[in-house]
Amino acid sequence: MRPGEFLSPPIGRRKIRVAYSPDLIIANGILRCGEIKWTSKSVKGLPEAPSTFLPPKYDKYLCQLKLYISWLREEFQQPVQGWLALALMWQSWDPQFRAYNVDFTDRELQENLDMCVNFAVEKGLL
Repeated sequence: MRPGEFLSPPIGRRKIRVAYSPDLIIANGILRCGEIKWTSKSVKGLPEAPSTFLPPKYDKYLCQLKLYISWLREEFQQPVQGWLALALMWQSWDPQFRAYNVDFTDRELQENLDMCVNFAVEKGLL
């Protein structure tokens, strides 16, 4: 079951809250936040075994997941792990499915949050 919307902590001078909706949240001893992406990107460069690296073409998915994890950690006051599933339809006759457990350091999460907030302020969104 897909969770409903959450609200981020207040952001910026105007204390705006962002509505967000992870594709799934799993709470079975460890809180996990998951995103599922249907994409026409190729599997080229994707690891087939456990790895700490995804190609840069998937950065936007990781950026989104980092925001969700940052906000869920603040909401629930506990660690949150990430999970990213990719349904890759680059070749319609050979669809691929990949799933990755992803962990981020506190620094990575904070840098991502700062970058997104700074971008939003620069564009006049916050």
